[in-house]
Amino acid sequence: MSGSWAIRSLADSELAIADAPTLSSCLVITMPFRLWIRLLASGPLFFLGIGTGIVFRDSLIASVVFLVAICLLLPLCLVGAVMGICMVRNRLYFGCPFCSAKSPLVGADKRSLWIECPACGMISGTYSRFPPLTYRIQKETEADSSHGG
Repeated sequence: MSGSWAIRSLADSELAIADAPTLSSCLVITMPFRLWIRLLASGPLFFLGIGTGIVFRDSLIASVVFLVAICLLLPLCLVGAVMGICMVRNRLYFGCPFCSAKSPLVGADKRSLWIECPACGMISGTYSRFPPLTYRIQKETEADSSHGG
């Protein structure tokens, strides 16, 4: 009798473990859209700082610039990796830059992101690598909407 109870108990605990939420199912990220576009647009400055530190190794100022660039770029890369995992699982949301509503990411390419705000409609954010720190966020009409997603 106790042997069957042990088997039933083990099966119940496995069922409970299978039904428990995992980190990947609970992880939903909401990032301010304007902030993420600005961070993407600032990427070339980080690499410029790293390159300066590598080329001018003996300079104290270049070493400090290198260290600051590395310390800022590594967390940004980690956040980007987590956001990429959430994007693949359709759990990545951005705050609308116009009304702050939680809006899902519906498309992306090399230099653009598209979100669908429930109140404002389709919104695109485009950034350029050179010159750095330049970006554009705009509401799109149906005719302007040329993304694949």
